[in-house]
Amino acid sequence: MYCWATVPVPPPLFSTITGLAGNSLARISASTRPSRSVMPPGGYGTTTFIRRFGNASCAHALPATPRLAAIPRRSTSRRFIDSLPCKQTSCTMPVPQPRKRGTKLSETPACPQATSHHEFISRINDMRRKIPSPVMLQAFELSARTLSFTQAADSLNLTQSAISHQIQALEDFLGVRLFERVRKRLQLTSAGEILLLRLTPALDALESAIIETVSTEPASSVLRLGVVPAIATQWLIPRLPRFQREHPRITLTLVTRLPFNFHNNSLDAAINLGNTRWPGARSDWLMDEHMIVVCTPEMGATTLRSPDDLPRVPMLQMTFRPHAWHDWLTASGLPAEGTAGGMRFESFSLVLRAAVAGLGAAVVPRLLVEEELENGRLVSPFGPVVRSPTSYYLVYPPANVTLPALQAFRGWLMQQTGAPAD
Repeated sequence: MYCWATVPVPPPLFSTITGLAGNSLARISASTRPSRSVMPPGGYGTTTFIRRFGNASCAHALPATPRLAAIPRRSTSRRFIDSLPCKQTSCTMPVPQPRKRGTKLSETPACPQATSHHEFISRINDMRRKIPSPVMLQAFELSARTLSFTQAADSLNLTQSAISHQIQALEDFLGVRLFERVRKRLQLTSAGEILLLRLTPALDALESAIIETVSTEPASSVLRLGVVPAIATQWLIPRLPRFQREHPRITLTLVTRLPFNFHNNSLDAAINLGNTRWPGARSDWLMDEHMIVVCTPEMGATTLRSPDDLPRVPMLQMTFRPHAWHDWLTASGLPAEGTAGGMRFESFSLVLRAAVAGLGAAVVPRLLVEEELENGRLVSPFGPVVRSPTSYYLVYPPANVTLPALQAFRGWLMQQTGAPAD
C-alpha cells in the first residue's frame, strides 16, 4: 500500500520545498518523494509525499507546524514520516497562518477534530511497549535467582562486568534499584523481588511459546513438566528413551526450578514428592518412597556389616532431609542418638557421589540408586527397608486433564511405576 502525507506550508517555504532546494521533507528518499505540488494564489501550498508500503493505499496528512517545516534535517523528517500509523483514512493538524513582524501567531485548525503535534506524537509513543531488552531481563532473572553476578555470567556465557552493566542499564530504564549489597552479599530490594515474581513466569511463558512456534510438525505437541531434580536425573531421564520411541511427536520440556506453582509458572504438570494436598490441583499417586542404607562394596564387606557397626562409620547427612538417619533408625527399632554428625550436603547428587567415593554411609531413597546398585558401585549391606511418610505424585491443574500430550505421558508414567491408570 501507499502512505501519503499532505503538508501545508507558508508561501516563503513553498518554493523551497517544491524546488528541492535543501528542505529534507521534499527529498527524504526515492521511496518518500513529492508527487505533486499546488500553490493557491495568496494561500498555502501543499506538497504530497508518497511512501510505498505494499499494494493498498492509506492517507495521512502531515502537520506543518513552524517547528516541523523549519527543520532541514533529513533524519528528523524521516523519523516523523516513518512513525505515521496506517490505520485511519486521514489525520489533520493545526496549520499556522501567515503573520507580520511583531504580531502573535494564530492557529486555525484544518478541521474541527484537529489535535496538536505533541498530542499526535504522544499517541504514537503510547503504541510502543515499554519493555527492556531481553538480555537485560535474562541477566536480572538469573542474577536474582542465584544472587550472584558470577553464576549469571556463566549461564549466559558473558563476563561478570557485562552482567553488571546489563543490571545497571535495567535499573536506569526502570528508575529503581533492584539489588543492594548487605555485608558484601547481594540481595534483592523490594522492587527487585516484585520484578522477579512477575518476570520468571513471563519468561517461562515466552520460552514455551517459542518452543511451540518453532515446532515444524503440525501434529507435534509440547509438554512442560516440572520435576524434582533428583527424580529427573536418577529415575526419569534413564526411562525417557522408551517414551520417545512410543510418542515421537511429543516434546518434553523438563523444569527443575522449585517450588512448583501452576499460578506463577507455565507448567502443564509436575512430578513431586509430598502428599495429596495441592490446592487447586489434581494429583495422581505414582509410587511410595522407601529408604535404605547404602555404602561402597568395600565398606560393606569390612567395616559396615550390621546396624551395630553404624557408630563406627561416618554418617553422610542431607541438609534438605536433616532427620533421615533418625527416622530410619527409629523405624528400625535402633537407638537414634548421636546421628547428627558427619559431612553435610545440600543436594542428593552430592550425597550420592560422596557415598560412591567411600566417604561414609548414607540413607537414600531406593528408587534413586537403582543404577548404582545394579552396576555394583553401591551396596545395601543390611535392612530394613523403611517406608517414607511421603510419596511421589503426578500433579496438574484440572483444566489440563484433556491435554493430549499430558494424557499420553500420564498413561506411560503409570505403566513405569505400576500405579493404577484410573
